[in-house]
Amino acid sequence: DTEGAQVRTGKFVDPPVNLLTNTVVEMRPDSSLGDASSIPLYPKATLPKLAPGDLVSLDFNAVLVQVLSVDEELVTGRVLNGGEIGNNKAVTVNRTIELEPLTEKDQNAIALGKQLGINHFALSFANTGSDVDLIRSLTGKNAFIISKIESRQALQNLDEIIDLSDAILIDRGDLSREVAIEAIPITQRQIINRARLKKRSVYVATNLLES
Repeated sequence: DTEGAQVRTGKFVDPPVNLLTNTVVEMRPDSSLGDASSIPLYPKATLPKLAPGDLVSLDFNAVLVQVLSVDEELVTGRVLNGGEIGNNKAVTVNRTIELEPLTEKDQNAIALGKQLGINHFALSFANTGSDVDLIRSLTGKNAFIISKIESRQALQNLDEIIDLSDAILIDRGDLSREVAIEAIPITQRQIINRARLKKRSVYVATNLLES
């Protein structure tokens, strides 16, 4: 199961940390430990892609930060909605941020998996058909590829992702960060119907009791 094209918090000195509404915080690469005024983000390539005005949602407790200024490895933002955030928690931006579909860690893990005879690989945050092509080029044409649908971009490119995958997994938890939670059941049903039309297996996972 790859990390894929996702943004997450790094580690904090004393997690969870509590961000107070209307305070100014910094977002930095995850090479150093964070605190209530300095939030580490991974991967660091995310930071220069942010822009003033962007809304950054952190963790699942509705913490929302608006970007004020951006430098190469330092982003300053104002906390619009405070709350607690912890280590290695999901981060979502209100617009699409282009990230590499596989991290260096993913590529090393795939190579090790092939050595160990593993044949099933899950692609987290599959956003386009080319993402599926990339992982298959590394795993081999006979590998069983499960593409995880958990972003707005994946929904826009759903048919090509299904066509190129052996199975689909609907990650309701991360998808509900980009799709309103009240729309998750009908979105889930639409994905299942489209996958079944193309004779692909579908897995439904995470946050099953949320709605």
